[in-house]
Amino acid sequence: MNRSLRRMSSGLFEMKIEAKAFFAKFSQRSLFALDYGTPNPVIFNVSQKILGVSDGKKYEIQFGKKLASYNKKGTSVEIDVTPGTQDILSVQYMLRQWLKEGETEVVVPVVSKSNLKQYHFKITDRSAIQVPAGRFNAVKVERMGPTQSYGSFWFATDWDFMLLKTVADGDKGKIERMELRSGVIGGKPMVGL
Repeated sequence: MNRSLRRMSSGLFEMKIEAKAFFAKFSQRSLFALDYGTPNPVIFNVSQKILGVSDGKKYEIQFGKKLASYNKKGTSVEIDVTPGTQDILSVQYMLRQWLKEGETEVVVPVVSKSNLKQYHFKITDRSAIQVPAGRFNAVKVERMGPTQSYGSFWFATDWDFMLLKTVADGDKGKIERMELRSGVIGGKPMVGL
């Protein structure tokens, strides 16, 4: 799996996740502008192919000032949004900014597929963790629900709050895990403790 964040010539930022296996390909892409450090999503899209054929998980969300438009297979759903609303990738950038500012808890509106949800994030631990890229000082952030955690995210405190590890609920009750194998920030390879 590859994750990247880059500034494009248009001035927009592109955050992307891509994963490939022998028979499958998956990608998520967010284009967003920055407004005083807060991402303002423009377009978010998802594509998944198995054996070269789309499996129906392909969709796109276009963001405006007051509406987001969820588009899948020619069907469109309009979603009312407010300033600060994120997509599921741009919220990760926003979390890094929030951690840099020293906050410990935040609630963020996020468009997830055709729904607007309130994501509640809270710092629950600070410790060193081991991932394939090495051992790093980290802060653990959990996405909280009314009765349970929906996911845990570890960010490297000494490396610009780069995302090190995620453990989250996935489709159909599966637990999805991701760990950093290598990272580069500002042209400098990440090195553990």
